[in-house]
Amino acid sequence: MLTKKYITLRQSHLSRIEKLEKDQSVLNIELTFKEYTSLQQYFSAIQAIPGLTGKVRPVDYTQQLQSLKEKLITGLDAEANHLLKEGDKASCRQSYYSFLKLQKHTNDPALDDRIKQSLQCGSITISIEQPQLEVRSSRYNFEIESFYRGLVNSLQTDKTTPFIRIASSGDETDESIHLYFTQFTIGAATKDNNSRDVVNNQATGGRRSTAASPTYSSATITTTRTEYLSIAALQMEIVNKDGAISSQQQFNARHEWNNEVNTYTGDRRALSSADRAQLRTPVKNPPTESEIVNDLLKQLTERILTYLQSRYASL
Repeated sequence: MLTKKYITLRQSHLSRIEKLEKDQSVLNIELTFKEYTSLQQYFSAIQAIPGLTGKVRPVDYTQQLQSLKEKLITGLDAEANHLLKEGDKASCRQSYYSFLKLQKHTNDPALDDRIKQSLQCGSITISIEQPQLEVRSSRYNFEIESFYRGLVNSLQTDKTTPFIRIASSGDETDESIHLYFTQFTIGAATKDNNSRDVVNNQATGGRRSTAASPTYSSATITTTRTEYLSIAALQMEIVNKDGAISSQQQFNARHEWNNEVNTYTGDRRALSSADRAQLRTPVKNPPTESEIVNDLLKQLTERILTYLQSRYASL
């Protein structure tokens, strides 16, 4: 069974290799190399099990892999250098990825400089302006500063967007990102009271009583619901080097918090077990103003980064 399975898998890979070898492009050489790598992995796995090699008789593809590796290195090197010489950003970005592939197959120390060169050539320089709040909200400036620094740092270190370069003072930029808070409201507590009456009838009378006389107990349960609703909205404009707006986006964030407290007046005997359970609900401490602000800014950071990563990862 194992021999039949190996033969089937081997034939499947060889069939794909036959089709790929009809076109000796760098991409096809790379794909052919991957097919032979899989075949060699089968060979190594079977050899690792004592007594199995003689029964299955796997084929060793070491020579084919070595030959293809040399051909792939030559092809990638020529392709990457040609693209780099083209000089435009799109070609430089393609050369960057070709150099990275090449680096996996060779230890040439000169590749580091060429990778940096292609990265610099293909990068887009952007500036990001720190958003400002209205004077009445200026007490949140520290949190806004942290939000801005975190946004810039995330873009600088994000490996999915290697071609972003954050501008320094005096740099010429390809795009400028302007951020404006159109709303930044930290909600005040609002309270809503609802009351309901409960009645319970209880039997009274001693042990010798032939008939129990019902008495009625009543109480009023009051539910006080406290709510906080805070909202932030941020407008983004991306302006190209010609001063035209190439993209406009708005990002919104909400922070909601609520708590219910139940109290009663009257006779406790009127309360059901469910009513008493409600009375034992612990009181939650409301979030601090700083916690609300940081949560709103965290939401905005996630939404902004998702958009920018999507925009610049496609470069």
